[in-house]
Amino acid sequence: MKKINVLALMLALMLLLGGCAAKDDAVVIDVNGETMTKGAMNEQIDAQISYNQQLNALYQAYYGFSAGYPTDREEVAQTLADAYINTLVALQKAEEMGLDQFDEAEKATVETSAKAQFDGIIADVAASYFADFSGDEATEKAIAYAAEKGVTLESYIDSESKTLMLDKLEQEMVKDITISEEDAQAALEKRIEEDKALFDQNPLYFGDYVNQAYARPFYAPEGYRFVKHILVQFTESDLTIINQKRDALTQAAGNLGQAKNEGTDTTAAQAAMDEAQAAYDAAKADALKNIQPRLDEIMALATAEGADFDALVAQYNEDPGMPEMGYAICEGYPSFVESFVNAGMSLENIGDVSQPTPSDYGCHILKYISDVPAGAYETEKGLEEMKAEMLEDAQTAAFEEKLTQWISEAEVKTYLDRLK
Repeated sequence: MKKINVLALMLALMLLLGGCAAKDDAVVIDVNGETMTKGAMNEQIDAQISYNQQLNALYQAYYGFSAGYPTDREEVAQTLADAYINTLVALQKAEEMGLDQFDEAEKATVETSAKAQFDGIIADVAASYFADFSGDEATEKAIAYAAEKGVTLESYIDSESKTLMLDKLEQEMVKDITISEEDAQAALEKRIEEDKALFDQNPLYFGDYVNQAYARPFYAPEGYRFVKHILVQFTESDLTIINQKRDALTQAAGNLGQAKNEGTDTTAAQAAMDEAQAAYDAAKADALKNIQPRLDEIMALATAEGADFDALVAQYNEDPGMPEMGYAICEGYPSFVESFVNAGMSLENIGDVSQPTPSDYGCHILKYISDVPAGAYETEKGLEEMKAEMLEDAQTAAFEEKLTQWISEAEVKTYLDRLK
């Protein structure tokens, strides 16, 4: 469920509460006597803003626009406060219902999951901070370092226990909700009509719906295919230079356009434009040389007989946002860089692999995965997915209603003005 998943994500906050190093103990949130301090809240706000900034930068680099994740401190503080209140009220309700009592299988699941997560964190800390030490010594130092920050195996067990409590609470609250075949069929037919009207009017919307996961389309226009790629990024220093040269080129192009519009002599502006274009092209050529050995290695593996492209994607791809089925593209699809789309559409047969194709981000090796069948989605499978979607929506609405009721009944006090 969407709501309960948001609550589960907030359990990172509970870890923070268990071992926070912050010293300011002024209370900013009180939920039935359980509190969040100013120091803990400020640390969480700082962490969330930093994370949102990274996400926005990632979207800007890959898609040319910010994802819009909030970085305003007051907005982030309010969002985190609401989520914390929701989470704590739900956990208190779960405990009240006895859902914190686990059988042996549940305990084993909690411990296994917690240990896997903790071991992963320790490995990352050891690699980042104690790489000069041997394996066991590095691990011991990483465990001690993490403990200083309040991160222990016990804190992960506690977090996973709370996650399981939320899962059990969800299941209990929505266990009687069902969706009839008739309602699902009617909703499916309506969705197909809506999708057909939308995508026939503008087929490019289909690619955005699929690639950006706006919604599950139940109708596809003609001309789409799925491609997967392995992106080998340019080095960070080369990307910086390319971005600088691209900005200079954009400025030069703007100056040339202004000169043409004003009817003034364009000789100097054209020369500046040509110079900026040459500098931009040279920067990309230099960047490509620096990753050429890696490209050659991957290309040889990707075109070898019996090559497992998915395995190579898992090992080498530096695009973290590619959907599991790949990207949906068509001729002229404008949401991706032109070189990427052209390379994907030029592949003649399903299974073909492209030559390395440069873009502003690096170099892409694409594989033609499948065609997207035009028309309405397969009826039986479409009905099954529509029913699942409707059930999830109904469960989410039911749980949100219950959670709102519980919050209204709880004693909740907030003092966010103390954060200023």
